[in-house]
Amino acid sequence: MRMKVMVSLLFMAVALAAAPCKGFAQEVFPVAILSFEERGPGLKGQGVNVADLLFANLIESPNLLIVERTELDKILTEGELNLSGHVSTGQANQIGQLTGAKLIISGSIFKVNKKIHIVAKIIGTETSKVLGKSVNGIDDLDVLVSKLAQQINAAINASAKDLMPPVVDKGSIVEEIKKSIEGKSLPAIQVAISEVHLSQAVPDPAAQTELMYLYKEVGGSIIDPSGDSKKAVYFVQGEGFSEFSTRIKNFVSVKARLEVKVVDQEGNVIAVDRQTAVKVDLNEMLAGKAALQEAAAMIARRIIPQMAR
Repeated sequence: MRMKVMVSLLFMAVALAAAPCKGFAQEVFPVAILSFEERGPGLKGQGVNVADLLFANLIESPNLLIVERTELDKILTEGELNLSGHVSTGQANQIGQLTGAKLIISGSIFKVNKKIHIVAKIIGTETSKVLGKSVNGIDDLDVLVSKLAQQINAAINASAKDLMPPVVDKGSIVEEIKKSIEGKSLPAIQVAISEVHLSQAVPDPAAQTELMYLYKEVGGSIIDPSGDSKKAVYFVQGEGFSEFSTRIKNFVSVKARLEVKVVDQEGNVIAVDRQTAVKVDLNEMLAGKAALQEAAAMIARRIIPQMAR
């Protein structure tokens, strides 16, 4: 099944949450680096080379966690995305959804007379805001890219928060949903979301609990999963996956993906959504739970208004 293939691929990508974790000296930003667009003759293959050299220069940066190039290519291919240079708003968001990357680095390379110019864009996947950096000269490509990497790293340290949306707490999410459904009512629902952590048994469904909690908080009623399903107007069904990504000192990064759909009594699909999230904690299971909980909260913001009548 295509969706399951995409899920397995994205779990291979290494990423960390952009939100600060207690105990970290600085924030860590998940980044995807795309091949650069080659503009003009004599540059065939140089766009990929720029991306590979940037990867090599930035991979050791303590504030960046970069999606592996080979896995990024697999994910983009599976998602039918063939990207180089120009990335649209929708594509940036889709890449973020598939890889967990909060920032994308892309751009172009071209020649003017004997000078090579490399222009890079740092794009926030959730806001589509852009920062630009560039280098030019007659130096070898690796020298130019090294200079560009230093600029990019400094720019992310200084301005990454400007490229990402503000952190929204649970109270704000509840108020946002209430405002979006003002004047409408929420029908009774039944929620059943399975949950798998790929290296450990899962004691309880964090995503299901979070979605049920938020639905109750905004005034909805919930039929217990073991209760009479005939009382439910809609059925919220889904699957959650989480898996270890990487470790930095004593901290564990876990990536999660949640897929949810809402169907009515006749089996008609009312809404479909998906969300990836990454979290860092001292404990792998706690990080996985937190990631699925965050993914559920983000989905709740979008699908609860669709259920209001």
